[in-house]
Amino acid sequence: MGQLVNIAAHSFTAQDLLRMERVLLDALEFRVSNVTAFTALHLLVQGLPGTRPPVAALAVYLLELCLLDYTLLEVPPTHQAAAALLLAMHTHGTAGAQAPRLLRLARVEPAALARAAGRLVRIHRDAARPPTEALGALLAPIVSKYSRPSWCHAALCAPLDAVDPAWCSC
Repeated sequence: MGQLVNIAAHSFTAQDLLRMERVLLDALEFRVSNVTAFTALHLLVQGLPGTRPPVAALAVYLLELCLLDYTLLEVPPTHQAAAALLLAMHTHGTAGAQAPRLLRLARVEPAALARAAGRLVRIHRDAARPPTEALGALLAPIVSKYSRPSWCHAALCAPLDAVDPAWCSC
């Protein structure tokens, strides 16, 4: 922002620029919203041409499961999306050349990605084999939805045992 003010020879301030931006957005009825994990996933998949539908479907399934885990509120949406896509790629055996590109696109620190992926593995495992009846009942509608052919039977994919830390670094 400061560079733009300098280029314009200080004919306006940064605050003026922000105010005009707000006026323009209001005039266009444009709504700015926070990025969600689903938005981040969509952008990551667009940046990875050739991502197969079963991989994307499994990543979406994992993100929907995340909505039920309050401990993931502290994990940024981009980390959740990158971890979900990375796990989906490894689950389907398609990580190969795509994983390094995903890690560059996501710009997530390896340690943060490994933590998020570890949580998603646990969530996926709990959905596949609920430790309690109550959790099984809570997850049943989501598992049912993602067991359909239209979602490439994503809920039927066996969860990974663990995350290999090497997956989370370029």
